[in-house]
Amino acid sequence: MVLWLWNERGAHRIEDPRVVPTFFLHAPPSELPAIRIEILDGVREVRDASKRIALEDDEPRPVLEIVPRHYRDIRGLAHILDSNGGYVDHRLFNVDLRFSQRYAIEHDIFPMGLMHYANGVWRAEEEHFALDYPLPALRKSLLDLHVDNPAGIPRMQDRLLGARVDDVEIDGDEESILKEIDAVVRSKDPDVLMTDGGDAFLMPYLAAKATDLGVSLQLGRDPDHFAGVKAKSYFTYGKIVYKPGQYILRGRLHLDRGHFAFRESDFAGLAELSRLSTLTPQEQARLTPGTAFSAMQVNQAYHDGCLVVWKKNRPEDFKDAENLLRGDRGGFTFEPEVGVHEGLYELDFSSLYPSIMVKYNISAETLDCACCMMDGLPVPELRYHLCTRRVGIVGRVLKPLIERRRYYKKMKKEPGPLQGVYEGRDTILKWTLVTCFSADTLVPYKLNGEHYIDRIEDVVNRYLPDKTGTVQCKDELRVFGFDNHLHSEEKRVAKVMKAESPKELLKVKIEGNRELLVTPNHRFFVFKGAKELEVRTADELRAGDLIPIATIALWEMTTSATINVDGATAQEFEDLKHRKTVFEFLPIISIENTPYGNPYVYCFEVEDDLHGFVTADGTFVGQSFGYQGYKNARFGRIECHEAINAYARNILVRTMEIAESHGYEVVHGIVDSVWLRPTANADPIEKVREHIAGSIGLPIELEGRYKWIVFLPCKTTGVGALNRYYGLFQDDEFKLRGIELRKHDTPEFINICQEAMLGELSLASTAAEFRERIPKAVDILRWTAKCVLDRAIPVHQFILTKSVSRALPEYVVLTATAAALKQMEKRGFAVEPGESVRYVLLDARARDSERKVRVAEFLQGDEEPDAWEYIRLLCRSGQTLLAPFGYTEEKLARMCEDLSDISIANIPEQAITIQEDYKSIGESRSRARGGVGYKKLWRVVDEEEMASEISRDL
Repeated sequence: MVLWLWNERGAHRIEDPRVVPTFFLHAPPSELPAIRIEILDGVREVRDASKRIALEDDEPRPVLEIVPRHYRDIRGLAHILDSNGGYVDHRLFNVDLRFSQRYAIEHDIFPMGLMHYANGVWRAEEEHFALDYPLPALRKSLLDLHVDNPAGIPRMQDRLLGARVDDVEIDGDEESILKEIDAVVRSKDPDVLMTDGGDAFLMPYLAAKATDLGVSLQLGRDPDHFAGVKAKSYFTYGKIVYKPGQYILRGRLHLDRGHFAFRESDFAGLAELSRLSTLTPQEQARLTPGTAFSAMQVNQAYHDGCLVVWKKNRPEDFKDAENLLRGDRGGFTFEPEVGVHEGLYELDFSSLYPSIMVKYNISAETLDCACCMMDGLPVPELRYHLCTRRVGIVGRVLKPLIERRRYYKKMKKEPGPLQGVYEGRDTILKWTLVTCFSADTLVPYKLNGEHYIDRIEDVVNRYLPDKTGTVQCKDELRVFGFDNHLHSEEKRVAKVMKAESPKELLKVKIEGNRELLVTPNHRFFVFKGAKELEVRTADELRAGDLIPIATIALWEMTTSATINVDGATAQEFEDLKHRKTVFEFLPIISIENTPYGNPYVYCFEVEDDLHGFVTADGTFVGQSFGYQGYKNARFGRIECHEAINAYARNILVRTMEIAESHGYEVVHGIVDSVWLRPTANADPIEKVREHIAGSIGLPIELEGRYKWIVFLPCKTTGVGALNRYYGLFQDDEFKLRGIELRKHDTPEFINICQEAMLGELSLASTAAEFRERIPKAVDILRWTAKCVLDRAIPVHQFILTKSVSRALPEYVVLTATAAALKQMEKRGFAVEPGESVRYVLLDARARDSERKVRVAEFLQGDEEPDAWEYIRLLCRSGQTLLAPFGYTEEKLARMCEDLSDISIANIPEQAITIQEDYKSIGESRSRARGGVGYKKLWRVVDEEEMASEISRDL
């Protein structure tokens, strides 16, 4: 094991040759003496030991500790022993723990912490969970390349034109550029080498060039080790979509600024997560906070003297119909009053679900424990009880995280030199586990006896049209899957799930042009041999893993027709005939991060094992259900998920009752937040907050008081949408949810217009003033429409980003997306389902792909977008903001038909422009995307400045 220790004199290499990882086997005591493990070639030694093998165990049990000859032999030996036990009798432990994590927990050290090392002995010089700790002053350098791209998108074979390391420019021929990169990196000797798209393109490109030219290129302090996977020269809008592997340097951190932890929270957040999880910063940067939480549980189990099971399969406990109905519900929601409201208070529970788990001790080993059958803590509405004698592992891991976030949330509001550090630490801790598919994932399903194939977004939106969350399916929605014997069967969908999406998803590419876009913690079935499937999350998958594919379809599609199901276009298949399904196991080609434009992700929960379903391309995947409900999570149980939701419902109802007793009306409430309107005799809001916190025993915070807030209607029913609103706090800070500014695929000029409209509305301090300013906001929209018609907006601000839902040959109609795919194909770039394509719409009615759209990477700058098609999109964004006040898309479009009263010299009396918020690089940089924390960045300009300022911004 090689470790690197940093101090003010630089980095120091420490090698520990004593590291020998082991794993454990438990079998019935009568069988242990007969197991002849030592005869296996890869085994060095077998020891008798006593260890706790389950969290609920009070006493250790006899196990065998197996010492391999080499750490690479662990997995192979584990598979052999598992097979010898019939995949049932032999339980294996500590098989799949990361070696760096093993070393850290065995020596009580952690990354990014202050350490003392002498004579082979480590000693931590600071507390592991310290709230305030110094960050090492690591030297950072940014590496960038200039690559020729004659096809419009760079490829592996394209020529290297130059490079830059910080402010050092490098040019010349390719060989001299590579040698100079090596020399500059050696000279600067940075501790952190940052890149943009380093894992996806820059590093594999450099590695390939160095190999082709015979140049020795060493970017780490030790000789580099690049993953031995062939690179593929397919890119999309400037980024390679095939990721050969993780490019981790030795003795130096390689941090891709596009990776989740670094992108969301900068180095301070990454260091925080790395310290807590004991995963190295380079590993943690490429993993998710959910994986970090799992690592923390493993650390806790190790310190408790409990082994970590390799494969866990704890099924849901049997329930009668009454208790199934009681437990099978989500959080509480309260329908909002559509329209503008002034003076509302918003109260939010801080990390409600984690706080519930900690307060009520909800964990797999504490729910329905044997020691508290008579005096356990009852769960509201359900027939469960919780342990009162021991604290569960989930609570012990979560409690310090909740306390940390509470502290960081407070400290990030305090001005000072560490404000940014606290903000980064708070950001990385706020992320919770979400497990879903992208909106364009195609899923075959059966509804009311009819069979369809449709985008999962359209299926889920039938049940959750204008809100996020999890709801029960009360109709006969069924998907196709398999039982425990891998026999095909229809599976009833118990619940559908819709959640806010991260900025990036994982793209899992499988042999045979199959591809899925999923959240990092989505479950996949991986073939392990002898009809055995192991469940892994997407971020645990590796190239080469075998995924089950239904090679003979579940049905034969004899005829098809496009139909309409509740406003969602689906593909209906008649004369569907079930057939015996034969599995083929195809390898994963690559896993990569990719930008995701849709604001939501979606999934199903199906009844009965195996808990998964088949997508339209035959891939058999796992389902979504919260972390506690993940049936193969190391320390999870579905009953814990039900208990958490039961407490959450009870808490929100009690919160509303307390607020009403103090003279407040509840205008809206959803899961962990309530919006309150004070009546004439209402008590001070702080008294209400203290009463709620004291009565319920969980921290609740005043998010703020709104000058005004607008709750928006559901687009299909007109009733209040649960999670679509925008409002202005008294400190002039916006909170935005569910509008175009929060989406990643909106054309930039629409973002700018909507932000400018919000700027006009933000000048209002009351609901009455808000209504008075609506016509001026509409004038801004009409003025933007005038700019569109006058060709006064740069073409790059019209770029649309769309996810591809099918292969090009599968498109029957020449949609804009199909036209863009044709252009890509003509230039040698094959775009596969699940990937994104960016283009400008030139003529929506054209039947020729070249006249219909222009792919963003092929823009020349003189294209003329389809003005009225974009005005229609603009009016749709206006409807989003102003629908409660009678402004529909159609009405706004009619108002844009005659713009004779609009001109550069005759625009709204207060012209609004956005400062330092958008950069002219073809993509939006709006701070409004973040919702809370977004403040006004516009200013008022006089009419003499107006023309040049606004035309430049638009």
